[in-house]
Amino acid sequence: MIALFAASPDFDQDRTRYQVEHIAGATGTRYKPPACATMATYGNCPGKDDLCRRVRHPLSYYERRSRMLKPGPMAAREAGQR
Repeated sequence: MIALFAASPDFDQDRTRYQVEHIAGATGTRYKPPACATMATYGNCPGKDDLCRRVRHPLSYYERRSRMLKPGPMAAREAGQR
């Protein structure tokens, strides 16, 4: 992650390392991901689809979506193709 920010003109390696480690929980602080409504407010929602309308939280969306993309009977059930 730190290398990703290295191209920024105001890059400070120590500050970036602290921030990345803090968000990752290395300092003991734990963050919950934002709710769908919060993501939509900030323009972070890529757009609603059928699955999105059935879940309340982005982590639920990604969990179900990953199961849908895997081949097998569970994927068909999750996609609503019984």
